[in-house]
Parts: sequence; structure tokens; C-alpha cells
Amino acid sequence: VQNTDSTGATAIDRIFMPSFEFGYMTNASEMLTGGTFAKLSLEYRFSNINTGFLRANLDTRNADYVIGEAGATDVVEGSLDLTEFLIGGGYRGGDRRYRLFVLGQVGLAFYDYPIVERTGNTVNISFENRNVTSTRATVGIEYYIDARNELDLEILQEQD
Repeated sequence: VQNTDSTGATAIDRIFMPSFEFGYMTNASEMLTGGTFAKLSLEYRFSNINTGFLRANLDTRNADYVIGEAGATDVVEGSLDLTEFLIGGGYRGGDRRYRLFVLGQVGLAFYDYPIVERTGNTVNISFENRNVTSTRATVGIEYYIDARNELDLEILQEQD
């Protein structure tokens, strides 16, 4: 016996997986450039339209960094790769073709942070593995091609 809702959908029917997204993200830091990101998510929808949902993300993103004064000869440049695991909930509303959603998530971000040590004329660079709490707020609009496939545009604000 399968547990179904009023539309006949089972709990398995309400899982949307996996979702792949690619894009570009800007950074508010003067030391980091913008960079690309890839998002992989799994979503559980309580029903298909006008209801809450839960989402888990495994995301990767990168940016270039510059440590040092502009024009100086001992500027350190490199690439920062960050991996995040986020979970949270949101609400989706609309009709069968167009839907809007809001989503809040919390999680952990993992990355290697460059440590620059200057001793006289020598510059030593080492990396320290760090993890920090990450929060994300997302709003988006979706266009549904059919019941399980959509194109979407998301705008998000993240704090690591």
C-alpha cells in the first residue's frame, strides 16, 4: 500500500532530483573576483503547486584572489575553490506554467585559505583548511516545460 495525497502522488513522486545549475556569482570582497558556480540539489515538495518545499544543495564555486598592495612586487594571486552543503525550506506559488519561489538555507562552506608569511625577502604561502557557517536567501521564477521539467532564474544572497 502506497501513501498518496489527494492528487494520487506518492512521496517518491514529490522528490525532484537531481537539479543541476551553472552560473556566475559576484563577490562583495575586494580581495575576490567573481567566479563560476555549479549547484546540485535535491528537493522534496509537499505538493506540486502553492506549498512549501525542502531543499538540500551541494555546491561548488571558485574565485580568484589577490593579496597585497596594487603595484607592489610581492602580490600573491591564486584561485579559491569552495564547497558548500546547504539545507533549508521555502515556499513556491503560481500556476502550472509559471511559479515564483522563496528559499532560506543554512549550512557549511569548506575551503583552503592562503596564509602568506613574509620573512625579509622571502614569501611563504601555505594553506589552511577552513569551514564556516553559510546562509543563503534565494528568490526565483520558474517556467515549466512539463510537470517535472523547468527553466528557472534565481537571484541569491549568500553570507559565508
